[in-house]
Amino acid sequence: MEFKESLKKIRQEKSLSQQKLADLVGVKQYVIASWETGRSEPSIKDLINLKNTLDVSFDYLLGLSNSQSKLYDLDKKIMELDDEKQDKLIDSLNNICDIIK
Repeated sequence: MEFKESLKKIRQEKSLSQQKLADLVGVKQYVIASWETGRSEPSIKDLINLKNTLDVSFDYLLGLSNSQSKLYDLDKKIMELDDEKQDKLIDSLNNICDIIK
């Protein structure tokens, strides 16, 4: 499952409208719609906000796992990374997603 599909599925499971999720994450509704259609992708900070707001693991949010288990709590470690390392991480995650499609 791709991120865009995973995000929409999780949002609907939590009974959240795009507007409500946008308010909780701190973005505009059209941004959530853009992520769900695949027109754009969130920044690493927005991914962290989504993960925390939806209370799911990164791998579940990114569509890399079907399990909502929070085996790894990487957000604290990711936030400690400088911007360059965060950019490299998101590039790596995108590459992984491309490989497993």
